Amino acid sequence: MEAFVLSQRASLKNSTLAALETSECLLAIDLPELTFQLQIKNPNGYLLRDNRLFWVLGRPELDVTSASRNELLDVLATNYATQGEFAFEALVGHFVAGVIDVPGERIIIVNDKFCTIPVYYHRSDCLFGASTQLKRLLEATALPRALNHQAIFNYIYFHCIPAPLTIYDGVGKLEPHRLLNSRIGADFYVRSYWKPVFHEETRQSSISLAQALRKNLALEIGKCASEGHKTGAFLSGGLDSSTVTGYLADLKETPVKTFTIGFSESGYDESAYADIVAKAFNTDHHVRYVTPEDICSALPDIAAYFDEPFGNSSALPALFCAREAKANGVDIMLAGDGGDELFAGNDRYAKQKLFLYWERLPDSLKCSVKAAV
Repeated sequence: MEAFVLSQRASLKNSTLAALETSECLLAIDLPELTFQLQIKNPNGYLLRDNRLFWVLGRPELDVTSASRNELLDVLATNYATQGEFAFEALVGHFVAGVIDVPGERIIIVNDKFCTIPVYYHRSDCLFGASTQLKRLLEATALPRALNHQAIFNYIYFHCIPAPLTIYDGVGKLEPHRLLNSRIGADFYVRSYWKPVFHEETRQSSISLAQALRKNLALEIGKCASEGHKTGAFLSGGLDSSTVTGYLADLKETPVKTFTIGFSESGYDESAYADIVAKAFNTDHHVRYVTPEDICSALPDIAAYFDEPFGNSSALPALFCAREAKANGVDIMLAGDGGDELFAGNDRYAKQKLFLYWERLPDSLKCSVKAAV
């Protein structure tokens, strides 16, 4: 996993970043004022210019043109000289990016609009630290591991700990489309740099909207399929994963590898629907049935992987699906999320509609029905 660890303990004034230690996958700085380690899968993930270190993780793009990693960093550094932190707002895609700005005595970190890579951070009068892994942040900053009681309540209520809280006191988590700007002993703030806009009314016809949707699906899935990785699909048989599978199959010259998790309980098993889709698109299909014994054996591994309590049971079948894909030579798994909610709805929405009718009944009638039952 790509990750960084950053610990700033004093002003960056009069420091120099010229002496960078680099290896195949690691960029490191070790100064009295700053300890910085960046694990990078892409060796072109950073640029040093004018005693400023610009770096990117993930797959960032510029919103105006396609560019290589080197070109993107060059544009980012050039724009930063005149626009400051606003230069990062031109980035789109899947990324975490930032700059160690020695002349400006500040560190800036930016995540993407959907927070596809987590960023944990701590800020006090004499210390700032950040990392994409909570465990590494705690190790780099030697923070006490005091539990956040509000976060525990949130976990019980939501089955996760939503940002900006984390399970530990004194540690924050960036929400989506956030820019963090920090300077030791001076200003510190986190702000949103983007706001989604939804217009229910449109002059476009349903046909033109459908065409635009298909075009964007083909474009984004094509990007993932053309990056040199062996790409497969997590196929549940639902609307979104089936759509992704169809587009991916259309892009591949050989049958695309698809993977499904099956269960012995018929109410939870969707493998029959996935099989229909796999046959329709002629995929190289794999089904892995998960047993209670599998779940028990995997619990320690998955609990150790998550930095915080996480109660979504889908994490376990997703783990087995990923393992199955890896064993079959797949590096990247594509799936869909939100397609049912946006375009079709789920069965539970139909059930919920019945409860809405019930809520509209007069109280006297409700009491009569309850008494009869």
